[in-house]
Amino acid sequence: MTLKERIILYSALLSAFISVGSFLIYPYSPLFGVIFMVCALMLMAYILNTLFEKLFGYFGNKGVNLHLDEYLHKLISQEESLKQQRSAILNVLSKVEKEKDQIAEERDKINTILHSIADGVCVADKDNKVTLFNETASGLTGFSKEDAKGARLDSILKIVDNRNQEVLQEFLKKAQTLGENQQSLTELFLINKAGRKIPVSFSISPIKDNEGKVVASVIVLHDLTKEQEINKAKMEFISMASHQLRTPLSTINWYTEMLIAGDMGKLSKEQQQALQEIHLANQRTLDLVNSLLNMSRIELGTLEVGPEFTNLPRQIEAVISELTPEIKAKEIKIKKEYDEKLKSVIIDSKLFRIILENLLSNAIKYSHSGGKIIIKIKVAPSENIILSVKDFGYGIPEADQPYIFSKLFRAKNAKVLDPDGNGLGLYIVKSIADKTGLKVWFTSEENVGSEFFVEIPKEGMRKN
Repeated sequence: MTLKERIILYSALLSAFISVGSFLIYPYSPLFGVIFMVCALMLMAYILNTLFEKLFGYFGNKGVNLHLDEYLHKLISQEESLKQQRSAILNVLSKVEKEKDQIAEERDKINTILHSIADGVCVADKDNKVTLFNETASGLTGFSKEDAKGARLDSILKIVDNRNQEVLQEFLKKAQTLGENQQSLTELFLINKAGRKIPVSFSISPIKDNEGKVVASVIVLHDLTKEQEINKAKMEFISMASHQLRTPLSTINWYTEMLIAGDMGKLSKEQQQALQEIHLANQRTLDLVNSLLNMSRIELGTLEVGPEFTNLPRQIEAVISELTPEIKAKEIKIKKEYDEKLKSVIIDSKLFRIILENLLSNAIKYSHSGGKIIIKIKVAPSENIILSVKDFGYGIPEADQPYIFSKLFRAKNAKVLDPDGNGLGLYIVKSIADKTGLKVWFTSEENVGSEFFVEIPKEGMRKN
């Protein structure tokens, strides 16, 4: 019999016993009947208390057993979860290790490429300290990779122009401020650890983070030594060819001028027109030959500079006289404004004449018919002399202005206006200026006009 059945049976028997006893005794003696009932109830309470203690103990043990089962089940579940987490962590660690190996492999590849590239590569952080330096950069500068790493960029890379003025910081500042690539357009020199000048070109590329902030800069140096050797051979050939061509072209020019002037007899209208075409074509060819000859002298370093006291206004008048046919053909007015304080200047008259011819012929060429050109000479407070040639013609497009002094470069509108141009005039002007200590610059606005300036130091042109 189960405990539950026992409780039900004992409760029924006690209830029956109390009821029967009370019924039999109470009529004869109410007092004994009450006493009997109380004693019976106490006995019943004791028995029931004992039974219920056993009952609750049973269910209590059952509860503990249930609780232990549940706890063990939870432990088993947690163990499974921990196993899964451990497996996931191991998988992540495995992937991280693989990615780490891949990154190391890619880094090795990049380092191999950087150290085998023919150009010098240098990386500097936002504080301009070197973080990477390849083998070529080490060979060019004379600094080892160990010496360069962590050093300030300007202590490793010393890049100067023809005037020995340092230019790297200016380019670097532009790249970092504008966040755009910067590239050298003129010949520059790297001064290596031993003090030797190496002709180079370079570019600077900014590195940006996800927010677009510049965090580093990549400087690429290209050694121009071999190119200069090849260029020298070319220039020697051009110089020789120009010398050979100049004499017969000058002869043709001289004889056609005589024929046009009628010095050798009267010509028909058709003959005059034919000779005019021959003369113009020959003149263009002679101008090109002269430009090539001047360029070869500049690049070969054979340009001789012999400064002497010169009357600048008189030289300007000579150039204007030479260009009179072109001036008259376009009906251009020439206005001259000369400073009263102007005295003789110390220049090489032949070289300065080349500068004047190029600036004035360009002003004529790119002016509108019936336009005006202003030639000014001003004495600055520093006693330097500033010559300017201003036209009111087609101007130079803004996008082309940074390249206007580059060799063989021609602005887009210039190619349309003068298809026969050679793109050497302003390059020659700038080259002569750089080699003789003059300063050349310009201002221009498309469809408004241009003004070119030449500043002569009070000491005059520099000897070579």
